Amino acid sequence: NTENTRMYAIADEKCLFITCGVQGFNNNADNYYYGWDNIVNYLEVERQKAKLSIKDCKRIAENVDGTILTGDVFHQPRANAVSHSLVSRVINVFRDWPTPIMAIAGNHDMPEAGFKAIEKQPLYVLKNSGVIDLRHQSSMWMQDKTTCIQFFSYDTNNLDKYKLKRPKNCKHHILVCHDMIMPEGDYPYEYISQEWIADNADYDAVFWGHIHHDLGTRKVRNTLFTSAGSLVRISRSTENRNRQMRVAILNVEETLSVDFATLTSARSFDDVFIFNEFSTKGKEKYSEYIDKIASFQLDSTDIDTYLTNLQESDTLKNKVREYIYA
Repeated sequence: NTENTRMYAIADEKCLFITCGVQGFNNNADNYYYGWDNIVNYLEVERQKAKLSIKDCKRIAENVDGTILTGDVFHQPRANAVSHSLVSRVINVFRDWPTPIMAIAGNHDMPEAGFKAIEKQPLYVLKNSGVIDLRHQSSMWMQDKTTCIQFFSYDTNNLDKYKLKRPKNCKHHILVCHDMIMPEGDYPYEYISQEWIADNADYDAVFWGHIHHDLGTRKVRNTLFTSAGSLVRISRSTENRNRQMRVAILNVEETLSVDFATLTSARSFDDVFIFNEFSTKGKEKYSEYIDKIASFQLDSTDIDTYLTNLQESDTLKNKVREYIYA
């Protein structure tokens, strides 16, 4: 044997990353198991580091057709507010991604002009680099030819997404969007209820971004609603700050089902955000602001009377007084 020749025939090579011969050769059996055990042990150690069960590994690695990002890939809708380094790092991560990546644009990805100005935004740089397939008001058939996914980027004025009819020969009709979708309830903001969508739309499953909280999966009528929350944990509740990051995995079989896998690579809230100091100062300022508002007694709805009372208030700053009554 020389460095230019193989010890065994090409047909006997059973593994792409290690070649120890065929087990049937008695004089090579020990080497075969020695080499294979090293590979198995390495993979097992890495699995334990990631805190993934064997079931999780199989579910993530096997039969995954694609990855879908449900918007807000970047935080600032201004191109000059996102560093070139960050965009470059995202490109490098996505370039080595094991599946095709499809994405829709969230409100943080777009300027006030909306999707028509997306070409000037960092998200479009990812598209031009070829690492994502940016989708907007478009549909895509999966490889099984019976599952159709409808993609819609953020647009609060467009409710047409909820009026689309099921395409011909479509067994599974799926919506991916970026909207304020919530279970029916009393919220201090406008939203689209899951119950309304289930009653008026023709979808088997809905996946959406925009909600930072992990809402999990919920079946309403015949529609499966799923949102695993965002990687960025907003500081409005302790539960949201401390929650574990998850990814939702859609299983397209006879019936649709959703599994979740914990994203252990995501850093904790405390590692990423400066919270305690900001929270304390912010609370004090809000309390002071509320006390000042509460000090005004509005005995009349007449605006002139209100302005007169306000002018006589000791808590009104001079610059504000001059601006109002100049």
